[in-house]
Formats: sequence, structure tokens, C-alpha cells
Amino acid sequence: MAVPVLFLFALVFTTTSGVAPPPLDSWSISGINSLKRSPLKPTNFRYRYLTRSGNCLLFKPDEVSIRIAATNNVYERAITVTCLTLSKITQYMPREVFANVSKSHGVGIFTLAETLSVYPENADLVDRPECFQTCEGVCNNTCTFDGRKYSEVAGLTNEISLSNMESILCLPTDIYQGAENILTHEFAHLVHMYMNDTWKDKIMAAYQKAKSNKLWRQHSYAMENEYEYFAVAAESFFHDIIRKDAKSTGGMNICKNQRICSDEMKARQFLRRHDPGIFYCLSYAFTDDRPWRISGLKPCMR
Repeated sequence: MAVPVLFLFALVFTTTSGVAPPPLDSWSISGINSLKRSPLKPTNFRYRYLTRSGNCLLFKPDEVSIRIAATNNVYERAITVTCLTLSKITQYMPREVFANVSKSHGVGIFTLAETLSVYPENADLVDRPECFQTCEGVCNNTCTFDGRKYSEVAGLTNEISLSNMESILCLPTDIYQGAENILTHEFAHLVHMYMNDTWKDKIMAAYQKAKSNKLWRQHSYAMENEYEYFAVAAESFFHDIIRKDAKSTGGMNICKNQRICSDEMKARQFLRRHDPGIFYCLSYAFTDDRPWRISGLKPCMR
């Protein structure tokens, strides 16, 4: 879910901004519900700090960095994979974009059993007994724009960009079954939210043009709003989304003959031909206008 928000340096958050896509059709929510019955340690956080040079440090450096906050229930391997993934996403990013993102609360990693409300930024989204199976009235704040409970979604971005450990490590309980890099999706929301107003306007213009010209499947998750549009397009740009359901992807990752684009360069070439507006924005945000520089990202980076 994504809606306009504002905070510090010209922006002020008033509500959540980016929600992870729905699971694959073959996934059952009972998998998450069974996880919640597992005992958990009391929550505290371990931190890493990603520098512009791609180093992931145990301490906050003097230079600009992006904080990574993992709960103590998260495997150490998930932190390592998160550092690797974010270093690949940001390796060619313009200095200004990286610096702006560093002003956020950074990235968080949680377990599905904990839910994303374990982070203070999302404490008001926790489900309540009186809101069981309803989003009506006072329970509206416990649900996403498409009617899912926040307690059951795999990621969310507002001041902090959250992704679940199970998807990062492509565990058997990954609701995307290794077909989507949710860390890329949520971090793209954070990048978008902390872009300057000029670039936000360009992203909005690209979205409006794509919608009016029906460049992508209408009524798909990717076309719900400009935030999901940018995030799904970013996944396609990095070729780390291979799910085939166009009702989620809008068809952004589908190249010739209704097949998933075969590699990162072909995925970018397809975006450039089919939707040059969003390609232009992605090229700036992630490669500083050098789209031939390949990230090496994959849907599953474990």
C-alpha cells in the first residue's frame, strides 16, 4: 500500500506508505498462523550499518549510512543476505539518493511469527481481539488498502522499510516461494518516498501516463497507485521477480511470447521500450543513468 506522506527534510509521514504484495495463489495463510504458535524470545534489535561503498558495519560510522535493524529472532544469515542485497541495489545509486534514504529509519527484518508491529513505527497497526476478521470502523487501521491484516503481510514501508526473514532466506514458509525479492520491493518504496519532489513528480507523471495508456494490466497490484507501480517496476528492473501472475506484476516482468524476461538486461530493455517514463526514473534512482550496469540480483539471494 502506498499513499503520499511527508516527513522531515520536506516530507511528514502521516500513514503507511508501501505494503508487500499478496502471496502467490498457491500459498495458504495457515502457514503464517501456525508460526505464531511458536515460542519467541522477547524482542530486541541487532543493528548493522550499510555504507555507500557497500560495507555492512557493526557500528554506526561517521560517514552516511543506512541502518539495518533485525529482531533477535532473525537468523544471522538473513542479516548477511540483507546486507548483500542492499549493497547490490545501492552500488550505482546517485550520492544524493543514498544520502536521502539514510535520513529514514532504515531497513528492518522481522519474522512472520512476530509480525511487523514489533517495530515501534507500526505499534498502532497491531490486530486487536475486537478486530478479528474485520476491517470496519475503528478496525480500519489494522488493515491494508486491499483488505489484508497488517499482522499477516510480509513487508511494509513508512519511516522504516520492513521485510520478513522467511522471504529473505526463501524458507519453506516464504509466502512468495522464491519468486519475488520482497526486500527489493520494500526498499524501492523507501527510495521513492525519500526522492526529492522533482523526481516524485516524474514518477507520478509516468504512472498517470502508464495508467491512461493502459501500458500494464489494469486493476493489478502494480497499478494500484504510484508507489506500488514504482516498487514492482524496480523489481522488474533488477529482474528479481519471476512470479507469473499479472494480477500482481501487471505484466512488468513479461517479455516476449508471454514469458518471464530471461535476464536483467533484457528486463531493462523491455521496460525502456514499453514504459520509458518509469525506466527513466529507475535508471536515475538505481544506476545514476547508467542502466547497462547490472546488479546481479536474483529473486532468492540466500
